[in-house]
Amino acid sequence: MPRTLSAALSASLLALAAAPAFAWDAHGHRVITYLALDGLPFADKPAKGDAAPAPIVTVPLWLSSPEIKDAVAYQCAEPDRIRAQPTPSLVHVNGPDHYLDLDMLPRWGMTIDTMPTLRHRFIKELTLARPKFPQNFTDYDPAKDAANENEWPGLGAQAVMEAYAGLQASFRTLKIIEIAGAEGRDLQIAQGRQNAVFYMGRLSHFVGDLAQPLHTTIHHHGWVRDVATFPDPATLPSTWNPNDYTTEYAFHAYIDGTILIHHQLTVESLTPTQKHERTVNDMDPWGDVLAHIKRSFAQVEPLYRMHKDDTLRGPEGKAFISERLHDGADMLRALIVAAWTSSDPVKRDLDYFTSGTPAAGQPSLPEMNTRRIPARTGTEAEQARKEAEERRKARSGGGAGKTPPPAPTPTPAPQP
Repeated sequence: MPRTLSAALSASLLALAAAPAFAWDAHGHRVITYLALDGLPFADKPAKGDAAPAPIVTVPLWLSSPEIKDAVAYQCAEPDRIRAQPTPSLVHVNGPDHYLDLDMLPRWGMTIDTMPTLRHRFIKELTLARPKFPQNFTDYDPAKDAANENEWPGLGAQAVMEAYAGLQASFRTLKIIEIAGAEGRDLQIAQGRQNAVFYMGRLSHFVGDLAQPLHTTIHHHGWVRDVATFPDPATLPSTWNPNDYTTEYAFHAYIDGTILIHHQLTVESLTPTQKHERTVNDMDPWGDVLAHIKRSFAQVEPLYRMHKDDTLRGPEGKAFISERLHDGADMLRALIVAAWTSSDPVKRDLDYFTSGTPAAGQPSLPEMNTRRIPARTGTEAEQARKEAEERRKARSGGGAGKTPPPAPTPTPAPQP
């Protein structure tokens, strides 16, 4: 995939910039993706200068393949392509993953630091809290939200964690195949890498979304009246928008894409200033994800201010937008490295994979001696239950992100 556009194509896209165009949003996501992938530490990467040490943490060399990079760069825009489909089921499950409006969380008596990590637990707490603050939701009209997309403050943080866990699991499977022996598993290796590409693409997209300040605020499409703070519809704009920031809905698209065109921000123009410094907690990057969102949210009002005084189109604005892209790329790179370093399998992972995923030429049906026979007497059933409980406790004490094999449930003998 070429990373630069021909003059003719650039002119055509510039002419279309005023219309809704997911491709330009995709351009920014591709920039973040390439900047991150180009900065990954590979074992054979040449040192920059005699004094530069070799990277201590490395990722597999196949990630340096141009074909893999191009595949991730394509995949990173897939969540937007899905979101663009006129299918309520897709919009419902996908839409809230693209943002987290931090300034909406207080409506539910919550902050980003008290927000649950798990998606459904978060939604449960939001649902339980809502009846306590009915005055905070007078601006929500379910009749105008057929896909039920806009009822929540967003699930962007949870989407990042889920994509990270998926990438971690895909990397672990590839390591398991290497341990088990690659003979007869060429198809599994190829598919395993495609699985990793899928999750890297999703991770890139949501990390990139949250690096864009307008994906972290209620003021995502122009400055609006927050009903939780200003409940009276008759409140004058001079009260809820004292700085007279733009209220235009198109402001979001302008930041997502048009400003990148104006400043000609590309992989090539940003590579010389891209830093690769960030690290994250590889076993639990939740705190790092929240810090990433907070950094972006802190730039919401500066972004509006720069647009108002027209510095956004000048050098200061170019530096501002560049910094947001750089931050997204550095965060993405750190998460990819962390997913690899935290994905080492343990024996039960290997046993689970090899027992259910034969290599080419091996029988698909497992051997009988690998399956536990249900206990036939009360004593045997009780012993089997104890063993199952011990296995469950052992699994729960394993490393984060490990997916243990399901323990067979013994069937008690029928009572006479």
